[in-house]
Amino acid sequence: MAMVPGLKSWAVKYGALANGRFGSNKSGFTPIDYVFPTLGSTPDPNVMAIENFQRENLFAFTSRELGQLDCLPTRELMPGNLQNDIMPLLQLENWETAPAQPDFTRDHLYPLQNGKGMWSADNDEVWSVVEPIVKLASRMLMSVHVMPWFDALLNGERRPIPDHRLHPADKKEEDLQSFHVRGFVQAGLGQQRDYVFKILRTKFRLKYGFMIVSESPEGPEKDPEDALGITVTNADYMQHDPESKKSWRICVFINLFQLELLMRDDLNTAERMTIQWAVADTIVHETMHAVAAFLATENKLDFGEPYFEDDALAEVGFSFESIINSGIPQEFLYDSAAPNPPLGHFLRRYWPTYYDVFARDLDNPILTAPDPHTHNEYFPIPISFYGDIQQEGFWSVLVRQFGNNVFHYRALKEGSRVNYTVTHIAQGKYKISDPVRFTEGDPLKIVNGQFKYSVKGLRAAINLTPEERDALKFGQRLVTSSELQETFWTDAVEQQASIQNITHLTASASQAVSTPDHVRQVYLAIFNSTQQAITSHERMIAGIMSQEATNDAIFLDRRKSLLAWNKGTRSFIRQLIRADAQNSLSLGAEELRMEQCRMALWNPNDENTRSGNDWLEITILQNARQALRDNHLDQCKHLCTHLLGEDWRSVFAECAARTILFAVSKDVREGWADRFMDLQKITSILESLRAGAPAYWKNEVVAFAHRGSEVAYDARPCYSDAYFSRAGGDRKSESAGGYESGLADSISTNKSCRCGENGRIGVCQYSSLGVSRKRRFGLSEME
Repeated sequence: MAMVPGLKSWAVKYGALANGRFGSNKSGFTPIDYVFPTLGSTPDPNVMAIENFQRENLFAFTSRELGQLDCLPTRELMPGNLQNDIMPLLQLENWETAPAQPDFTRDHLYPLQNGKGMWSADNDEVWSVVEPIVKLASRMLMSVHVMPWFDALLNGERRPIPDHRLHPADKKEEDLQSFHVRGFVQAGLGQQRDYVFKILRTKFRLKYGFMIVSESPEGPEKDPEDALGITVTNADYMQHDPESKKSWRICVFINLFQLELLMRDDLNTAERMTIQWAVADTIVHETMHAVAAFLATENKLDFGEPYFEDDALAEVGFSFESIINSGIPQEFLYDSAAPNPPLGHFLRRYWPTYYDVFARDLDNPILTAPDPHTHNEYFPIPISFYGDIQQEGFWSVLVRQFGNNVFHYRALKEGSRVNYTVTHIAQGKYKISDPVRFTEGDPLKIVNGQFKYSVKGLRAAINLTPEERDALKFGQRLVTSSELQETFWTDAVEQQASIQNITHLTASASQAVSTPDHVRQVYLAIFNSTQQAITSHERMIAGIMSQEATNDAIFLDRRKSLLAWNKGTRSFIRQLIRADAQNSLSLGAEELRMEQCRMALWNPNDENTRSGNDWLEITILQNARQALRDNHLDQCKHLCTHLLGEDWRSVFAECAARTILFAVSKDVREGWADRFMDLQKITSILESLRAGAPAYWKNEVVAFAHRGSEVAYDARPCYSDAYFSRAGGDRKSESAGGYESGLADSISTNKSCRCGENGRIGVCQYSSLGVSRKRRFGLSEME
């Protein structure tokens, strides 16, 4: 099993995070090819080491599995088409263009890595990166009025934290509060939202700026913050500066390392949209902190944040995210010291856990009864989400119709679980277990099911408004896409199980005392598992083609992976044919199934896919045909026989090569009848392939079928002395004589029998190929 192409590009893009374990300049995260069956070989220890490294760093997932779940940014997404304006709070004038003095002591801005000025919103280089992010963040913030959580933050009951929820060391804490959901009334909440954002912008002069991990954005007297973003007030200035006309101010600082990534020119749309969403999510998270600060009263902005209901930690930003996302997003890969694209995100299902203690509001203690969760579950987020959320229809149609539970429609059931063993409850210290993979049953799917139920309920309605019809159409597309992805994963798991069974069978066969009956039983079992694996392969291909149609996208990475599996399994089938000394297996039908799959996956006319073995065999065939035209028969024969010697050759290439070889030897008396019967079978196979081939393959398949027929007619297979005397002499050896023109240009159009023994078309037993459409001949029958 080989690594998929582009390993070095992964190391450049995501960093050589394996630290030389698998060779220099390797990321360690490039997906391994889909596993295909082999005979008599053991798993590659290097491949096993790489995938174990990936499991250690990706919560028990491998990169291959994340790709099969459509959670890697390795394909293009539909470009965003958001049509909303940027909300006033996030417009350019509220972003940093100069240090926020005198409220903070930092006296400088930060330079761009590309040397094109400073990180200032009035720099076109900066705003071109920030603008699409704040457009998305505006959509997210302007939808909070449909959330009971946001209503609770603004209007819900505030309760003092009861004494029994405090650890003994925290009994002295005062003014700790929690806020609670009331009977939710959405009416008027939109106006309250706008009022709060207006007050933040005008009275508290909320400013968004930039930060780096090596220093505090407030000033040198503060410790650096290794965070995606922070929200601060000018409390030190208000308390200590003698200036009499000072006023409170709130600032949000966003770590610029993710923004720097967006200035790279090697990102695809999926990577770019993933980062844009992550930064927008951070902006919204920090803006919720600003709202909490505003609510803490004008004169005490350094007041600790409230707890939400029974949460054990006070952290308004994460509390908000846990509600809107049904969990907390976390990058696959994160290293602020060596910033690289995140590769993707997990959704951490539970908040707060002991893992979250480090990110809490340090002014507030950890509560008990209930304590933070002592376990968590990680689910990879499909990349489709990052594209969907930047579509106008997602917000103007779906969120308006279904509310924010639409965020949950991409929920997956494949996850991993970790446990936290608490070593100091009050301080939140713990040890974490190794992650364990699991498949979710109902709980998470209920969240996804709620959205599906809403869509199906809308579909059942009779009198739909135009808005509801738009919601139904858009929603159904998302539901269909989600269901197709789930089916693809199921097929991939079933295929993997079939391959593992084949590996087990081949291993047991080599260790057991082999009687003829035992060998026959083992090969039949391998044959059955191979059939099952091919069936999964067919379903996976049908699945990605449906997904591509639903998402209006091409899944190039999946096509490449499935092509690699197809190639490896073709080789395995031919190994199996050679190893089957008793000829107990009939694998011709499986070879044809694999070829029809290959034709569905690979288009020889697509210039973007002209590489690899599929294009190599097309090139070999083209060169062989040219050698035939130029009368270089030895070269032509060498090219064809070389191709036929490759176990990975396709059925089409085999048929084409054999057809060309027939043309080379058409005037050779010895073995003529057998070669002609082979050509009949070849033509029948090509006709069978043509019946199921995609449109972009049909012309090529039909052309070779017709050329084979015409060569046969032109050769006059009676091979009588009369024929060979008329044909220009008896070619008794394949290297003797000459062929005056190429395969396509030298075919006789006279289809009458030329042997002289029959006077009209069709009388000679060989003058018609008689192709049967009722029977498919396998390649093993002609070898």
